Amino acid sequence: MKKVVIIAFAISLLTACQKEIITETDNTAGNLSVQENKAKAKPKTFDVTGTVEGTTMIVPSQACNYGFMTIGQGKGISTHFGAFSFSNADCLGTLHNTVFTYPNGDKAYTTQVSESVNPLTGLPIQDAVFAGGTGRFEGSTGTSKLYITKFEPTASPGVYNVAGRFVGTVTIVK
Repeated sequence: MKKVVIIAFAISLLTACQKEIITETDNTAGNLSVQENKAKAKPKTFDVTGTVEGTTMIVPSQACNYGFMTIGQGKGISTHFGAFSFSNADCLGTLHNTVFTYPNGDKAYTTQVSESVNPLTGLPIQDAVFAGGTGRFEGSTGTSKLYITKFEPTASPGVYNVAGRFVGTVTIVK
């Protein structure tokens, strides 16, 4: 019976040692720290497609060179990551910085790097890079291309209904 208790104690001690390592920076108890002994996560790359829809408003802004700001907001859905909402607020004539927020609170950030015109539709095509995020998107990288499929004025001056589809690649490091 004594051997069984000793073996069980040894196994539990080994298991505990694999989960955390205690390191001392000096001899005071207040300077002990616990570090998780985790294997580094391998990056995973996903091809992502999806759709977005929402509104863009052009509003006066003294903070912008041209005197106007564009404010975009809406929702979308993507492969691999599901439903999200998005928002941006940038000076008219500048590239967009967009925040994508997922239901669990994770955020992904993109920065638009260029814009061209689709010769078939006359509507914009926006290229962006991923600039990290929070939660599962912390440290993420990648690129995306947004094809605007609808940009229509509403009854309210300066407000437009916008829709599009996107394709991209995202590398998640977590």
